[in-house]
Amino acid sequence: MDSRVANRMPTVERRIESKKKKVLELLRSEEAYGTLTAVANGLKISRKSIYDWMAKDSDFADEINEIRESVIDKVEASLVKSAVSGNVVAQIFYLKNNRPLIYAEKKEVSVKTEEKKVLFVSAEDAEILERSIESLPEGQRSEN
Repeated sequence: MDSRVANRMPTVERRIESKKKKVLELLRSEEAYGTLTAVANGLKISRKSIYDWMAKDSDFADEINEIRESVIDKVEASLVKSAVSGNVVAQIFYLKNNRPLIYAEKKEVSVKTEEKKVLFVSAEDAEILERSIESLPEGQRSEN
């Protein structure tokens, strides 16, 4: 910010701009790991203040979102490295989230029709189907 403009700003606005800079600096640091809670605690301000500043200042919000995306990229790279290195939990997590049609938890749902049909669906879709089946009249439900 131009020093001439900063000198004309009311004191409260200068303090807020100063706090925003500190928020961005701390958010980039490894002690915050991209979390606004850690930043707010470190600067002794409320998370709500940060969110209010983001709502009023799109450039500030964009910078915060860019920093958070960068942290996500680092975590994702670390996860992939762990998975490739043989960490089975990391492998399962990665595969379930990147190939859900193949690796996500599936549940068998039987649907009574003229011909018995068996469907394999995701756990989330199974819940939806089960609620739909529960709403059917008694004679149309299958107990499997």
